[in-house]
Amino acid sequence: MISEIDTARFFCPNKTCPNYGQVGPDNQIVRAGYYGNGENKTQMLKCKVCGKRFSIRRDTPLFNLKTDEETFYHTITCLAEGNRLRATARIMGLDKDTARRWLEKAYQHAEKMPPI
Repeated sequence: MISEIDTARFFCPNKTCPNYGQVGPDNQIVRAGYYGNGENKTQMLKCKVCGKRFSIRRDTPLFNLKTDEETFYHTITCLAEGNRLRATARIMGLDKDTARRWLEKAYQHAEKMPPI
């Protein structure tokens, strides 16, 4: 639902914008419709300062995925619990290459995260 998105958590990705990196209620980010078709539409946001539009999935392993978040996360959880790639793909009803690509996306994202 569009009303459930808290725009205060997001910031403008345009490094030349004065609003870049500004998180919070004064960040000038507004909802700007959806991208995609069917059930898997992705919420888009817009910076009111520079006009840049961006996806809420930006900088996440979900960026550019054509599936719902639940399927992606269940697949990664299945793999994290020790299931093999082919078994996970079979359980989730996916092609093994899709499960492998998703695992790689999750791994690359985790590598960028600071250590706990």
